[in-house]
Amino acid sequence: MLLSVITAEAQTQRPVKTVPAVHLQKFAKPSHPSHTLPVSNEPTIIHFGKVYEYVNDESHIQPTADAAAQFEQRYFNFGAVTRQQRKQKKGHYFTFFWKPRRPLTEGKVVWEYLQEHEANTVFTQEQPFARAHGWQASRFAVVGDQYNPQNKSLEPDKKLGGRVIAWRLRIYENNTLVGERTSFVW
Repeated sequence: MLLSVITAEAQTQRPVKTVPAVHLQKFAKPSHPSHTLPVSNEPTIIHFGKVYEYVNDESHIQPTADAAAQFEQRYFNFGAVTRQQRKQKKGHYFTFFWKPRRPLTEGKVVWEYLQEHEANTVFTQEQPFARAHGWQASRFAVVGDQYNPQNKSLEPDKKLGGRVIAWRLRIYENNTLVGERTSFVW
């Protein structure tokens, strides 16, 4: 009885419509030449959790009466008193949560990213760790002159820096890749 109901429902479903004239193209992912290290043979050593990001820029923040959103703005600007100090805290902040399925020995967390106005350049930040077990939080930020560089452009209309538009997080143990997570766009 149940099988006949399932097959009757399957027969009444409409076929999926596709969009004509859309062709998928394959693009090579950018990679940094120094990170062509061996890959671990163990399956899924790292479990990735939430990725938290925050843009601390007046042009991207919506005015709100929400107390939590106002607190978050004050949190990222804490300690900045002068205009120059607030400018140095302006940027794009990321926190990656990850957990190894077994304890890791010495290694590093490598974050590669592309910026809004410099999409052809892959930037890299690294954080070493001595040992890792349990949940870890790796924090990275593109702030200050990296986020909004001054007088680096030879052309007056050309912008540099900006928000992070794509990223890849890699975790290495003894120069062996044990985990990787990428943004949707990467």
